[in-house]
Amino acid sequence: MANLVGKNILIVDEVDDTRTTLEYAVRELQKDVETAAQKLGSDEKTQFSIFVLHVSNYRGLRRLLQALFSPLSM
Repeated sequence: MANLVGKNILIVDEVDDTRTTLEYAVRELQKDVETAAQKLGSDEKTQFSIFVLHVSNYRGLRRLLQALFSPLSM
């Protein structure tokens, strides 16, 4: 994960039904990169972005994005 510290990361999901898997994957990746940054002693910020090819259920999408990308979750 050290090679991701300070980078721009694009997460691509081909179909988003419930956002459960996407939310889990992003949160775990954020934690792993933060841990790697701490081990490196780096204060570089890693930028996460999401691209979904097909959203089959729009309910809660805004809530998810706000939760994942709020300043407190970075």
